[in-house]
Amino acid sequence: MLTLEQFRSQFDNEVANRGITWEATGFYAPDGRVYPFGTDTKVLSTVFEAFCAPLILDIAQRHGYVVTFAKQTIYPDFTLTPEGTKEDRIAIDIKTTYQATQNSQIKFTLGSYTSFLRNGTKNISFPYGEYCDHWVIGFVYRRCKGVASKVYGVQDTKDMPCPYEDGRYFIQE
Repeated sequence: MLTLEQFRSQFDNEVANRGITWEATGFYAPDGRVYPFGTDTKVLSTVFEAFCAPLILDIAQRHGYVVTFAKQTIYPDFTLTPEGTKEDRIAIDIKTTYQATQNSQIKFTLGSYTSFLRNGTKNISFPYGEYCDHWVIGFVYRRCKGVASKVYGVQDTKDMPCPYEDGRYFIQE
């Protein structure tokens, strides 16, 4: 069974080996235009989730787990299920927040109390009782000021500012 410590260690190694900086700047359109992300936490949460998905998939497969990706507003973002069973599932949820300053308090929301926290089958990928572990990959960043909403050409993306800085993550129960 995959432990949190194993997962964290392998995730950290994958981030280092792949040179992931967690920086992204915009949405690419097929016509060659790139639209800046801005600083909306919901959008940036999706960006961080997209960075994490291949890492989670690779680690899970190495340990004999099948990964289920959740639909929007369903907990968790990723469910790891040991091949051949419906028990001992691992929930991995991506949480994102920003800090106003380097030393300001960090706050995360954990979801709606009226969902699976009160009803073990509402807004959750699988019944709550089938999960043996619940892990969070939390991202914290600071918003950058003055990010223009202009449209860039693909050739100009090197000049596109990242809408956030000091992006870092943690993994915990």
